[in-house]
Amino acid sequence: MPRHSALFVLTAALAASVSLPAHADMMFNRVASFAVAGNLPAGVEKTTPTSSEIITASEDGMTLVYSDSPLGAVGFIDLADPK
Repeated sequence: MPRHSALFVLTAALAASVSLPAHADMMFNRVASFAVAGNLPAGVEKTTPTSSEIITASEDGMTLVYSDSPLGAVGFIDLADPK
């Protein structure tokens, strides 16, 4: 591919990528809070160090997923009935 054609293709790709609409409809509403230690597996001491870190939600927003590096685990919280 000639140099000018490659430059045009790269420029067009960049322009297309920045012109895509942003996901402005995404927002955060706190509906509940939880103690990470309350989600520890059976048999693990409640005094075990925990930390909810990287958090995301399922596409329908009904399940919260978080990482817990001190425990080396991933936690899931059902938000269908937040309390």
